[in-house]
Amino acid sequence: MRALTKSDWTPKQLKIQIDEIELYQAIIGKSTQYIVSNDRIEWLIEDEILNQRPNITAKDTETQAPLVTWHANFTDQVFTALLPYVREHNLTLENAAKLLKLSPRTLQRRLKEERTNFRHIKDNLVFTVAVDMMGEELSLTHIASQLGFSDISHFSRSFKRISGLTPKLYQKRC
Repeated sequence: MRALTKSDWTPKQLKIQIDEIELYQAIIGKSTQYIVSNDRIEWLIEDEILNQRPNITAKDTETQAPLVTWHANFTDQVFTALLPYVREHNLTLENAAKLLKLSPRTLQRRLKEERTNFRHIKDNLVFTVAVDMMGEELSLTHIASQLGFSDISHFSRSFKRISGLTPKLYQKRC
């Protein structure tokens, strides 16, 4: 609606299926009235907005440069190289360096040059694999075990630190 009307329109009411509104508030804002536990998601679009003619110009339909340019940098290469090993190994810096045929210090230094560190990459790897495993409908206990966590609560805290949501809440929302 914002793109079509070139305005800062925000829905006044939003009916959602779940009780947790934090994600919606983070995206839409708190000025919207949220009505929870509905059969489907609906939002109120006022007549004044619906009656507006779309404001689309030729410039709006031109091909634009992507907002993000992807580069195959060292960090991306490390992520891609380590991804297949996340399920079978508890990836320590030493294990990762060995798999990449680098010394741990060289790996740390090269990542630091790109303003990241091994923990950040490992967190992203674990999150990516955990989400994939959730898609396979595996139990959270099994996922935690496969990813090298000592117990489900440790996995849950780590997942929440990365995503902002607990694994159960993430599953529920997906």
